[in-house]
Amino acid sequence: MSIWDTWATDPRYAQVVNDPRFLQATPLFKSKIHDILFKYGFTGTPDQQALAGGTPIENNPYSVSALLKQGQQNANHSTINAANAAGLEESGAAAGGLNANAENYKRGVSEAASQEGGEISSALGDYTGSINSIFGSLENNPVANAAAPPVGPVGPAPGQATGYGTAFPTPQGPYQRTGPEAGGVVQKLKARRIGAVGGMGHIT
Repeated sequence: MSIWDTWATDPRYAQVVNDPRFLQATPLFKSKIHDILFKYGFTGTPDQQALAGGTPIENNPYSVSALLKQGQQNANHSTINAANAAGLEESGAAAGGLNANAENYKRGVSEAASQEGGEISSALGDYTGSINSIFGSLENNPVANAAAPPVGPVGPAPGQATGYGTAFPTPQGPYQRTGPEAGGVVQKLKARRIGAVGGMGHIT
């Protein structure tokens, strides 16, 4: 499974693949992986080839692996020529020299493969870091690409009278005041009603 197959399981991936940053970074990354594989000349694992876009890597006669192989062949020729010159072509010394050349070649291949893997890992780390930042921006702004709803005038909340501050409690119903204004306001109204009837102390 490639890194893109893994990302595709995320519901945000449909947005990511249309993001300009993704569209710019992805082909550059695939090209970089291709160049690394071309430079070293190893077949590469299926996962590595997938990172390069799945296209076959052209043969490079000057790749690291090709030069290592050429170096082994040159060393073998030198070993055989030296043995022939000394009349030791049938001796164990010649065979030992060829074995040493083979071991040097294997060591060179191992070191080059390790360097190649390091370059691929570094490129993959840079790429995934940049793409993961796109996922992060979508997570922080999940509706960044959606049209914002129109903003209209803000009216009073249901049940709240206009012209009053929010510090005043909303009455639960007509004449059913339960807040702190119940004592002060109602008592003043009662006092005015008493005065209206001549101060007789009777409330109708």
